Amino acid sequence: MSGSNPYIEEVKYKKATKKFKVTFLPSGKTVEVDPERFPYGHNGLPGSILDISEGFQMGLDHACGGVCACSTCHVVVKEGLESCNESHRCRAR
Repeated sequence: MSGSNPYIEEVKYKKATKKFKVTFLPSGKTVEVDPERFPYGHNGLPGSILDISEGFQMGLDHACGGVCACSTCHVVVKEGLESCNESHRCRAR
């Protein structure tokens, strides 16, 4: 399920243009993300941490379908937050 949250103003975002890596903790598994393959899953914005997690079957807990409505996605960005779009930052804190 994917959609939008009517209580959060929609923000335009730039799609990534080159491959990057995401490490999921506590497993420590790192995946290489190819923006040409967005979306990976069926939840969240294409290319969001939730989308990547779903596509690589990393098991990120969530209940709202990626519309910033439930607060069950707990993501900590330890490096690279400056390269995240504003629209992804609510999902990356």
